[in-house]
Parts: sequence; structure tokens; C-alpha cells
Amino acid sequence: MACHDAFVASPAQAGVSGSRVEMARKIFVGSLPSAVTEDLLRSEFDRFGRIDEVFIKEGCPVGKQWAFVTFASADAAAAAKEACDRLLRLPGAERACDVMLAKNQGSPGAADAGSSAPRKIFVGSLPDGIQEEALRLEFSKYGIVEDLFLKPGCEPGRQWAFVTFDSPNAAAHAQEASNGRLHFEGAARPCEARVRWTRLKQ
Repeated sequence: MACHDAFVASPAQAGVSGSRVEMARKIFVGSLPSAVTEDLLRSEFDRFGRIDEVFIKEGCPVGKQWAFVTFASADAAAAAKEACDRLLRLPGAERACDVMLAKNQGSPGAADAGSSAPRKIFVGSLPDGIQEEALRLEFSKYGIVEDLFLKPGCEPGRQWAFVTFDSPNAAAHAQEASNGRLHFEGAARPCEARVRWTRLKQ
């Protein structure tokens, strides 16, 4: 077992079940053009069904713009994912959009008060020699980074870190946007990003 496996949430720990996936009405859309607007997203995605909400993340670096689109039905969200993931390219985008069902199905703007959801993510497959400043710069676009632990002494090709945000929503957004998609310079492959669940003492 890899040393980080104990910190990675399994589908059961994360509360991901078949019924939850079926009820997912929100999709994550990445690799959008920097000038994307709500009207453009609505005009593109409303062909799959009625849209309840569009959330566009502000302040993203060029080439890393992303958004959430929430449909009125889970069927519409699933259809949009199947038809658009790595196929739909909007005007001004560098490449086709990444589209997937969002793991955090709550409102992006909702407060996290009273939430027991985790605020820490595990980030693996990082390049050897990566600096804390580079990680902070990359992940701070999802929210305030409260703490960052970069594991010292890792074997070549096995560098990893923990990033702790100020809210569960920020952690969820970072995980969704980064897992299997964020590729740091010098890394052999895109990084792994997983929510880190802390076991409560009985």
C-alpha cells in the first residue's frame, strides 16, 4: 500500500453512492476562456435542459477558468457531461472543456457554517523539488490556503503534499478542478487530488 493511501477518501468515506450520483444536478466545467460569461454558458448548456444556476469562478489565471452549471434535473447534467467532456470548445478557449459531475452538490456561494466536511486535500504526483510557494500560488485561486504541508524526503516521482483551505467548499472546488487535470511543470503526469478525511475519535 502506498504511504498516502490511508489519507485518501474512498467512495464510501466520501459518501458517494449510486443514488447520490444519480441525483447530481451540478456539473463542473473547466478549461473555459477567460472572458466566458453566464449568458454564453447558458446558451451552450440549456440545450440539455433547464438551468437553475451558473457560478463562474472569479480571478482565475489565463487558461484555468472554470464554472459550475446546475440543472433542474440529474438527467440533464448527465447528458451535458456525456456530450461535452473534452469535446466542447468555446470561442477563445485554448482547448476543449473538461466537464464532470461535481462532487460538492451544494451551492457554491453557500456558507460552510456547521459543516463537518473536510477542508484538507491530498495532492500527489507532484514534481520532485517543487516549492511551497508554487503550490500556494496554484491552489490559492480556489480559496484561502490556511496551511500547506509538503512532505520532505519523498522517493523520486512520489512527492506529495497536504493543502488545507479555510472552507470545505474551497477544498471541494480545488479537488474537482485539479484531480487528473492539473499538470505541474516537471511532473511525469497530472497530479492526484483527493479529499483527506480525518477519523473522529470514538
